[in-house]
Amino acid sequence: MGGKSLAPSSGIHSTFGNDHYWLSLKLQNSGSDNRTIYFQLNNPHLDSVRVFYQTPDGMKQLWETGATLPFDTRPYPYHDFVLPLKLTAGATEYFIIHTKKEGKIFSIKPELMDEDYFKGKEQRLYTIFGLFLGFMLFNVFVNLFLGVTLGDRIHYLYSLYVLAAMSWMFCSVGAEFQFVFPNHPEWFMLSQSITGAITMILMSLLAFVFLQLKDLRIKAKFVLQCATGLLLITLPVKLAVESFFPSFSHLKEFLLYSYLLSVAGIAVGIVWVAIVRIRQGFTPAWFYLSAMCYLTISILFACYRILRYGDLTELFSTPTNVQLGLLVETTIIFLGIIYRYNLMKGERIHLKQQLAKQELDMNRQVIVAQEDERRRLAQDLHDDVGATLSTLILHISNVPELPEWQTDFALNYNRKSLSIGKKALADLRNIAHDLLPRDLQVNGLFGTLNERLQSLRSITSLHLDLYTHGDDRAIGEELVLTLYRVVNELLNNVIKHAEATRASIDISFIGDEIILVVEDNGKGIKVDHRHLGMGIRNIESRVAFWGGTVNMDSNARGTTVIITIPNVQKA
Repeated sequence: MGGKSLAPSSGIHSTFGNDHYWLSLKLQNSGSDNRTIYFQLNNPHLDSVRVFYQTPDGMKQLWETGATLPFDTRPYPYHDFVLPLKLTAGATEYFIIHTKKEGKIFSIKPELMDEDYFKGKEQRLYTIFGLFLGFMLFNVFVNLFLGVTLGDRIHYLYSLYVLAAMSWMFCSVGAEFQFVFPNHPEWFMLSQSITGAITMILMSLLAFVFLQLKDLRIKAKFVLQCATGLLLITLPVKLAVESFFPSFSHLKEFLLYSYLLSVAGIAVGIVWVAIVRIRQGFTPAWFYLSAMCYLTISILFACYRILRYGDLTELFSTPTNVQLGLLVETTIIFLGIIYRYNLMKGERIHLKQQLAKQELDMNRQVIVAQEDERRRLAQDLHDDVGATLSTLILHISNVPELPEWQTDFALNYNRKSLSIGKKALADLRNIAHDLLPRDLQVNGLFGTLNERLQSLRSITSLHLDLYTHGDDRAIGEELVLTLYRVVNELLNNVIKHAEATRASIDISFIGDEIILVVEDNGKGIKVDHRHLGMGIRNIESRVAFWGGTVNMDSNARGTTVIITIPNVQKA
């Protein structure tokens, strides 16, 4: 009237190679009604199971089934081997069960149950698996939705991992043979190894992403990578040997040990890297550590039982510790991903605020630079053009009163007026040329700078050299104008303040980067932002607007300015 575990301590486990195992049952029905007793072996991966019963004419075979035969050979449609044994009222029945498993590990934990007990157990198991399936699928759908909406690939990786873990758990009890491919026992023999390896590999990849291990150099990461690599190598070799060389028992045993070692290594490696990340101050690693502790202990215990005693019930006798560990682990990892998202969301908000502040500061610098440019333009107009025009007006308004007009004096007077007017026009043209040279679009940056240097050579004793590398036509129009103004500003500083005899300009386009180097042999300047002039501050603000950098090196032997700007197009 219930169930009885026939081997309550540890089951029947053996490591004799390819032996046959016989179980003898003597069952007595003392009741007045016929009854059916259910005998369960708790190992769905046995190669052969044959059931005999005693008749007046001797022992006769009742059923023959096994993992190497189609699913419909099983006397009861269940993921495990369940044998319904009919007992006649008031009679004693004798049964002999023959079992066989290729290789050195044979493991069963037989149970004997009456019909009501077994049906209740079956119903509870399907209910548990249904709830488990619903919960895991809910995790998958939620993370797929988060992956689409947030664009974070960790949600897709987690969804794949949960699907793989579900497959591994169902394969461990043989459910996929019952519901997915009942007529392909050859797939059933390989499915658990495949799904288990894929689950552990995805578990390792998920840990890499979740714990942000990409750029870290730690021993724990190396151990995790080695264990994952070993599993990637062992899995295809193990599948090939089991499929094409089933008689190579020693090689199969070695590959089983390698498989279990790599699985255990991944579990231990994840715990190790989680501890290291916690010590480094990465708060979400606490989720991974708490999630993996129970699962890692379960995996290590199962590997130890298999290697030490050949006990496979830790994998097949549902619910196993490994299955419970996977359920706990996936749940906590899901909560950890949500926490990680909230943490990263806060960091993104803070970063966005910082970027907004930087952009505001940059815009403020650009405005200041524009105001400084206007101020200098006004000063140049006042000092050069204004002074010249004032001289011209004064000259014209002070015409001497002579009794009669003298032709020679008039001609000289007109020449002087014309000369002053031409100087005012030249000053105005130079100011306009500094702001926006008309030949920039036609001649390009290199040609315009060359013309500018030729013009400067005619009015100064400074020796000027220009070196160019690359194609100046590949630069955007706005960036070309910025570079021209920066070079012009630097040249003006050299001419007015450096007291140099020689200066050189070197512009290079290397890949997506523009490098400008301006050197002189002058007296140098103080490279201190508190003492930099308006021109240098304008240069820095212009370069910062394009995401570039300005580096200055100055001493008594001269000044070197190195400007690096990415070749981009501003919207």
